[in-house]
Amino acid sequence: MGLPGWDLSTKAGVRRAVEEIRQQLAKGKKILLWAALPCTSWCTWQNVNEQHGVEARQKLEIARRHSLIMIRNFKFVLRKALELGGDDVIAAYEWPRAAPGWRLPETRDLVKTLPHRCNFDGCQYGLMTTAGYV
Repeated sequence: MGLPGWDLSTKAGVRRAVEEIRQQLAKGKKILLWAALPCTSWCTWQNVNEQHGVEARQKLEIARRHSLIMIRNFKFVLRKALELGGDDVIAAYEWPRAAPGWRLPETRDLVKTLPHRCNFDGCQYGLMTTAGYV
């Protein structure tokens, strides 16, 4: 599951994700939920960008609100998947380890739902999607 059809910033994307999880579990499949939501609005470089005036700060605020929607929606999908599938569901949430977004209450709450923690900076190793996205 991924963009554009599985956009976790929309209600339709969340419904689609939950329904797909439900269907796969009904077929006896195990589920791996791996969220690699955009971290751009929470990266440390935004401290520099914020200094570029009111317009830059407004754009950043819009991007951060959008990010929070995706974080909350992933947490909802994850909890629903765990409710439906229990031990047949595992999940991961990926962001650079130094991203200030880890300190958000929403992210800290999400991390409590995950059974393990691993520090790995995929972007530092040149990992990309098959379409070439970082």
